[in-house]
Amino acid sequence: MTEDGSGMVQVLSGKNREDVRLSQSVGKGTVTTYQPSGKEWVELSVGPNGGYVEVYNKIGENVVDLYADGYGNGVGGAWNRKGQGRTLQSGP
Repeated sequence: MTEDGSGMVQVLSGKNREDVRLSQSVGKGTVTTYQPSGKEWVELSVGPNGGYVEVYNKIGENVVDLYADGYGNGVGGAWNRKGQGRTLQSGP
């Protein structure tokens, strides 16, 4: 842990490659899983309104986000590799 209260735990593979990282900084905890290539697979963290989930494809591009909006409603977005996609918000 550092003087400002942030800290990190890493889980390494047998090849000394980072597989999972648990980190905390300024009240924000994050869990990140990594591919064998070192690119992110999934990140669980905190957004401005609650939990935040990011999913990445095998080349490390963000393709799915799930989070709470400013009104406490769920929001989900999915995109293709070119960044084209949709965001779905709960409600009528």
